[in-house]
This record gives sequence, C-alpha cells and structure tokens, in this order.
Amino acid sequence: MRGSPLLRAFLVFFAILLLGYPLQRLTRTTTVAEVQPLLAKTQKIGLLLTFTTRPDSMRVRHLGKEIWSENQVNTLMEKELFLPYPKEGIDLAFDLHWPASSSVAALRVTFAGPDGETVEKSIWGSGDVSEVLTFP
Repeated sequence: MRGSPLLRAFLVFFAILLLGYPLQRLTRTTTVAEVQPLLAKTQKIGLLLTFTTRPDSMRVRHLGKEIWSENQVNTLMEKELFLPYPKEGIDLAFDLHWPASSSVAALRVTFAGPDGETVEKSIWGSGDVSEVLTFP
C-alpha cells in the first residue's frame, strides 16, 4: 500500500468539512419571518362559476385551505375573494360532487384577476371530481 492512512483520513475529513456548509444551508428550516417578504400581498379576485348541472356540493381551496364552500349550489354563482396573488399566478383546487343520476356535467370558471384581465377555464366530469386550475 502506498500513502499514509493518516493523510487519507485528513483529506476525507477536509472534503466532508467543505461540503458541510452547503448541506447545512440546503437542509435548514425556514422561519415564517424569512418567508413573509416572499409572499405576495392580498388582492381582490373575482370568481364566476357556471354549472351545466347543479352539483350537490362544491368546494374551492387555495394552498390547501378552504376558501369557498357551498352545499346549496346554484347554476350561476359569483364571489369576490381576497387572496395573495404572486406574479407567477394562482392555483385553485375545485372539489365537486355531481349527483350519481347526472351524466357528464361541466363547470366554467371565469376568473377576474386584480389587473382586470378575465380568464375562462372548464372542468368536465361526473360524480366526484377534483381538479386544480392555474390562473395567470
């Protein structure tokens, strides 16, 4: 064998020491105070929901939190919400339960962003449907 085992052990220890700082930065926990400036400020967003068939219930979630829920659903519903709206856009999760007797039904979502731009997207399905729509 060539080389000193003590020298090899020192080199391995030095390499681990060099990787320690980047690994510590990647694996540390982030506090709320550090994340707060990254969050977008709350803005007014309008949602208009148009159903082809009246569902038994519907729920809208944003970031895992329920922001709108109805058990008595009409075929046309409108609501203004105040949500954080980053420049990348917003994801809204729609959970719908259409009656078992209905065939394929649809939901048209008209999204009115804070800048006045409107975007329309659709969800098709029957029975229980969960879908995430992304709005710019």
